[in-house]
Amino acid sequence: MFRLLLVHDEAAATPDQVRYFLNARSEIDDWISVVPFVYFLVSSISAYQLSTAFMEYKRKNGNPVSKQDSGGRFSFLELGSTHAGWLNQAIWDSLAKTYPVSSLYSSAFLEYLGQLPSGEEQGN
Repeated sequence: MFRLLLVHDEAAATPDQVRYFLNARSEIDDWISVVPFVYFLVSSISAYQLSTAFMEYKRKNGNPVSKQDSGGRFSFLELGSTHAGWLNQAIWDSLAKTYPVSSLYSSAFLEYLGQLPSGEEQGN
């Protein structure tokens, strides 16, 4: 599973077009948007693969994507284990479900906190 962030401008696609794309992709398990032009995604395919699919979607719908055009800008970014900010609880819950707390922190840190499951080897 990949936790991704999609950021785009309106020239790349309208919010309705992006929602249509996200809902039409079987590889996208879940998504939410709480900030205009920003989407948190849970996907079974990578940021690169979704970017390629989005460019194809834009081409099929008459929106150019070459470097010389004004087809707008967008980026799919993979979210790592380090994140912080002021977001709705639904976002944090989704991130926690995708990557349980035990995978967010090194086992050394969890051991320090006294949360390392017994028998688990210490990692980075």
